[in-house]
Amino acid sequence: LLSSSYTDESGHVSLNFDASGFDSVRVRITAHNKKLYEDVVMVITEGAYIYPVEFEIDDDSSGASAGNGDGRINPFERIELGVLLKNLGVESATGVVGYLSSEDVTLLDSVESFGDFGAGDSLFFPGVFIFDADSIEDGRSLDFTLILVSSEGDTWTSHPTFLAYAPRLIFYDVTIDDPGDKDRFRPLALVGKDRIGLH
Repeated sequence: LLSSSYTDESGHVSLNFDASGFDSVRVRITAHNKKLYEDVVMVITEGAYIYPVEFEIDDDSSGASAGNGDGRINPFERIELGVLLKNLGVESATGVVGYLSSEDVTLLDSVESFGDFGAGDSLFFPGVFIFDADSIEDGRSLDFTLILVSSEGDTWTSHPTFLAYAPRLIFYDVTIDDPGDKDRFRPLALVGKDRIGLH
């Protein structure tokens, strides 16, 4: 075991350990009565490594976006997608360009130039990608691929996923108001093909 600790209230934790001689480490995350999460993380000892730390959903109908401003992807909204990029490597990366792709939405602006990153730099780019959500069902996962390429020829690929939110109609109750017939109604009668009427 190289290191272990508890997360803070927001779920963040920093682990300090000597990574000499490792090209990757296995990370395990668990909590009481929770499912174990396990993954392998690369150990970066040379070069640059540009990583999308965080994304921002902009649907506030300002600029190019068109939506209700709740910060969620809803059907038929136009989304401006912002991204926070960080150079996790130990060297600089210049002329970084991003290419976003997805089969789940209609992309309107999918290429963006992010410029240069020094080692450890974090830069936020608001609303750099634009897409239309079109008709999507509630709870659907929208899958994207983001490819970042530097002038040095390095390529970094990530696969962000976003959850879609849509209205759900649920039958709650029905009331029949027919005072002329003492709130009674006769059986369902077939009025036409695939049409049902109440009498």
